[in-house]
Amino acid sequence: ILTLGYFDNKTNILEEVILLHERVVRYILGDDNVYDISLRCITKEKSNVELDQVILPKHLKEDITRLISNYSNHKSKREKCGIGEFYGYGTGLSLLFFGPSGTGKTMLAKGLAHKLNKPLLSLNIETANKMDASLEDIFKYLFKEAKLTDGIVFLDECDDLFKNDTCDSRELLIEIEKSECITILATNKPISLDPSLDRRIMMKVYFEIPDEEAREKIWKALKPDNIVLSKDVDFKKLARDYIF
Repeated sequence: ILTLGYFDNKTNILEEVILLHERVVRYILGDDNVYDISLRCITKEKSNVELDQVILPKHLKEDITRLISNYSNHKSKREKCGIGEFYGYGTGLSLLFFGPSGTGKTMLAKGLAHKLNKPLLSLNIETANKMDASLEDIFKYLFKEAKLTDGIVFLDECDDLFKNDTCDSRELLIEIEKSECITILATNKPISLDPSLDRRIMMKVYFEIPDEEAREKIWKALKPDNIVLSKDVDFKKLARDYIF
């Protein structure tokens, strides 16, 4: 909580200026925005994607929603019972979304954040690699923000982060394992992920290329309610003629 400058056994503590950490002050004041320019690789957003807009097999979508809703709803009970303190770590919830690009992984993460009314914290790995701060410090800050703001950590293209047995990979695994939040990992190259990540994942979700029935639902879900369509617009024909 307190930040001290350099001091040694000759320092007069009465002459020192003691500062509250800037992030702690903002937390006390209820300001949860990310201002630190040195951590511009972290984005926090309030999602406006409705979960109904995300088209997945019904049973799969229900399973995912039930899992994260139960985890979120019982978080305060776990804290009251001291579950986290008892186990020490491993009380977070981690999910892996994998499959071809453009099949809805990011959209589902946004939809879940919207349903739970939680901020979504994302990491831009390209920007992070160009910064002076170490990835270890960035990972710690990311998960600390998620805890302070009760947010969801979303790591897109996570295969870039989890290279086999690298220092950065191990540091991120440690942060995920001791986290107390929901973490969603997304990749279109799951084969290249660190095998040690496997035991940290509670649920793996495979995103398939939408079939004709799913494509028709996607066309309908993405039509704004206030738009009036011409009578010759045929969603079935669009779904049949355009494979996407």
